Amino acid sequence: MRESIRLQKPDFYTTISDMDKTVILLLNYQAKEIKTHTEIHQAIENLLAKLCEKIN
Repeated sequence: MRESIRLQKPDFYTTISDMDKTVILLLNYQAKEIKTHTEIHQAIENLLAKLCEKIN
């Protein structure tokens, strides 16, 4: 999860900065089953996209 966030953070911060907004984000991963890196990466990508839409 940390790696997915690290890879997507620059684009997210750029998008938020372009909107003149500030965001403090804390993610806590809890699941009964272990997900693959691809599933986690896609879920975080979707989450950040939805967050940008809601903030705008």
